[in-house]
Amino acid sequence: MVLFYRMIHGATSAYDTSSWGWVDEIVHFLFNLSFEQRFTEGNMQDTTCAFYKLQQTLAENPGILSQDEFQETLEEASLANVDITCGATAWLLFHVALHQSVQEDLTAEISDFTSRLSEPLSLQALNKMDFLGKVMKESARKRPVMVISTPEYVTCPMVIGDFHSPPGVEVSVDNSAVNSDTGVWGDSDTFNPRRFDNETPNMRKSLCRFGIGPRRCMGYRVADTYMKVLLVTLLANYTVTLETHVTGDDDSVPVQDVGPFCYPCVEFKVQPVQ
Repeated sequence: MVLFYRMIHGATSAYDTSSWGWVDEIVHFLFNLSFEQRFTEGNMQDTTCAFYKLQQTLAENPGILSQDEFQETLEEASLANVDITCGATAWLLFHVALHQSVQEDLTAEISDFTSRLSEPLSLQALNKMDFLGKVMKESARKRPVMVISTPEYVTCPMVIGDFHSPPGVEVSVDNSAVNSDTGVWGDSDTFNPRRFDNETPNMRKSLCRFGIGPRRCMGYRVADTYMKVLLVTLLANYTVTLETHVTGDDDSVPVQDVGPFCYPCVEFKVQPVQ
């Protein structure tokens, strides 16, 4: 994560990595404590551990990843929640590839904006791309990576409509149902980023992406930035289409459920911009 931000110029104070030395120190300590000796000796034996599998890959392909790069991989896996980020990115690319008119408008915005930049792309510039943000919101609304939210315990008796929940009951939110509530979204089955042209408070409160309120995922800004950088870089140079046949909207797309996550199982075709 820190390595990623070092590659982006003009970071705002909210993203300034100069004060993130504690992150490197903690990860380095954990690495030294738990992995360094086994990593260098090739002696990780827990075959269910992702780091064991990574170590085995490194042993079979020496030189493809340095020890520092391994530490930064650990850093990302620990702090950036790469499973959700990858899933959200997959759905974003799927929707952009499926809806070519949206891709054309997005490419036009990216081309216009980047052509006027006098310095490398910054976080401030990314956040000024209005349509880009709307496309990301609409993709997350249509296909939340986590269909069901992480359960939380009720701490006191609660009454919601006709439901009575005593303390100790686990409650999860159906993110898909919230994101498709026609009372808030109108025609919720249609992929339409322009619905956010007139975003209402109800829409902001009813969009489940990385959680809502103070319990929202702390790394959501990291995930947003990952996806924006990827999409801007990709569409500035390539067009993206689907190789997998999909009829209608995204309801017919084959998916893979991995625990609480849902990913599209599709192939993309990427061609250089003419």
